[in-house]
Amino acid sequence: MLKITFLPDKKNIKVNRGTTILEALESVGININVPCGGKGICGKCKILINKRITTATPIEEELLSREEIKKGFRLACQTKIFEDIVMEIPSEIRLDFKRVF
Repeated sequence: MLKITFLPDKKNIKVNRGTTILEALESVGININVPCGGKGICGKCKILINKRITTATPIEEELLSREEIKKGFRLACQTKIFEDIVMEIPSEIRLDFKRVF
């Protein structure tokens, strides 16, 4: 089992190798904007990972800029987990995040 830490929630979970980040998020009740239903066609489920974990998929290379990929942005629906990671879920894609103005 692999450990994922979700920021800013500081939630830790254990997942099986090869689980997508989207599946992991759903398993702890963190809902994000996924208009295409996780099919990899909209590019809206951008998350930030603390380190390079796998090579970007062809879909990610099409939907994300090279600069975004370099900075650690990935698509939650496309990225599979093969090692322990810490990741940040931007508030812009959270469906359960309440902003205070």
